[in-house]
Amino acid sequence: DQGPRHRLIVPAAGAPGRLLVTTSEMRLVLNRLGSRIELRLVSEAEESAETGRLLGTSYAMLASALSTKSEAVVGDGRIEITSEAGGKSYTNTLTFEGKIFGPEAVRRASADGLKKPGDRIVIQTFVPEASLVGDLTRVALAREEVMIEGRPVAAVKVEETLEGMPITRTGWLDLEGNLLKQEEPGPF
Repeated sequence: DQGPRHRLIVPAAGAPGRLLVTTSEMRLVLNRLGSRIELRLVSEAEESAETGRLLGTSYAMLASALSTKSEAVVGDGRIEITSEAGGKSYTNTLTFEGKIFGPEAVRRASADGLKKPGDRIVIQTFVPEASLVGDLTRVALAREEVMIEGRPVAAVKVEETLEGMPITRTGWLDLEGNLLKQEEPGPF
């Protein structure tokens, strides 16, 4: 996992607001029963640098010769999603109420709101991999140190659930709210 990378884009004079783009890439290799499967997941989220409101996403899952891609544009109360798989393209619309926030807004809310065990944040977000809008809930469980590249890093251990997803994840965030590591139940 390369971790998230951020770019701040300042628009030309007269254009509305600044845009924050977060790019994340994860490579996953599964070896099971003598077969090797390599997955590469690449996502990008665009959000307002001022408000954290999500404006759009792109997501690609590349597996051997197969790939799926999606692009989403967030508007008032709706998300237009264009997906491509198997050489075919289709469009879907999701509706939502309230505001949807991007990954940088989630990071900031986590850093500000998860200081001690029992602290809790709830923030509505969009998960492009699942075409899902839901409340992301993080609850601080403990303060711990985790080893990252051979050195201890102060962290907040959190339990994370996403409305509409059937699993609970455990994550460790640094004190700035960045995800250091994550565990989730799965078949592998």
